[in-house]
Amino acid sequence: MTPLELMQKARGQLLISDRFYGILAMHLQLKEDPSEETAWTDGSTIGFNPNFISSLTDYERMFIFKHEVWHCILNHHTRREGRNHETWNEAADRVIHFKFVHEESMKLMDGVLYDINDQGLGVEQLYNRIKKEKKSGQEKKGRNIGKVKDIQSEEEGKPTSCEIAQEEGKWTQALERAIKESKDYGKVPAFAIDILDSRRKPKIDWEESLRRFCQESLDSSDYNWMNPNKKYDMYLPNLSIDRNVIPEMVFAIDTSRSMSINSLNQVVGELSSILEEYKVNINVLLTDTIVHKVLKLNQEDLPLKIEAVGRGGTDFIPSFEWVEKEEINPTCFLYYTDGDGQFPDKEPSYPVLWIGTQNFKPPFGEFIKC
Repeated sequence: MTPLELMQKARGQLLISDRFYGILAMHLQLKEDPSEETAWTDGSTIGFNPNFISSLTDYERMFIFKHEVWHCILNHHTRREGRNHETWNEAADRVIHFKFVHEESMKLMDGVLYDINDQGLGVEQLYNRIKKEKKSGQEKKGRNIGKVKDIQSEEEGKPTSCEIAQEEGKWTQALERAIKESKDYGKVPAFAIDILDSRRKPKIDWEESLRRFCQESLDSSDYNWMNPNKKYDMYLPNLSIDRNVIPEMVFAIDTSRSMSINSLNQVVGELSSILEEYKVNINVLLTDTIVHKVLKLNQEDLPLKIEAVGRGGTDFIPSFEWVEKEEINPTCFLYYTDGDGQFPDKEPSYPVLWIGTQNFKPPFGEFIKC
């Protein structure tokens, strides 16, 4: 059989023996690519070296498919944002292989990258760990069996945020379909269902968070109370005796390269929910190591459309400095981030809620994992 026929056979075997992966593999076109040593994917194609594929067993060729589709599901092809390609690929491989071993009890191909200490780490966190490992001479050894390449734009140049969002949405839909169509045929990985749930469910009960902040953080003599909110049988605070003064919030959005475009779309949806439910002014800070843009939003700005700017590293200090410089005394400060950045030394006087896409421990304020 030719290498292409061997790959077609492996994909057919997956549809029979492991339908979940077989359905996902059908979303990728097959392409012979002698220029690469092993295999690769960019979210649309699986490219493969013919000699490499011919040297593998049937199980190993099926493993290649499983490996590559998880690069796509986890959006490894949309999230690199200028990081070193080789190191990014190593981090992505280790994320996948840890899940294979510890959540699916899958047998890995011989010699691939894997570290038992990678538990709970996302690809961005592992990327930073691998950089430190290389610097200290403790780099893990393992062979590459399938690269992840960046998503390609339909036009020349870097993909737009819209194209990235569409690509990530495409693979979320593919994941949903694979789970739905394979439940009656065999095992569906539990972590696949968890990933889908995390993308489909509202990330945070914003209304409950705001209620708690109003009741616990802002109940002081400096505030008087507005008319009760009939929906919740509660009162919302106002900063002035003038009841026409609208409360002001600050909402910082981490737009660093470690935050996916899909995360931005989710938080825009939650911002819309806040504005729909509450009469409030929101200062939205789009920030990485600096505050790149400030949006002053209220109900009249619905529906919201926010584009990511920055995409550099992460430093939380500039957002708090902006509040001080503008002499704002917000009812509360919400920060949406993965937590991988430098925190301020001094705790501000206003309530702070950290909304984490990953678990982390902030030095002050409250934390919610979304």
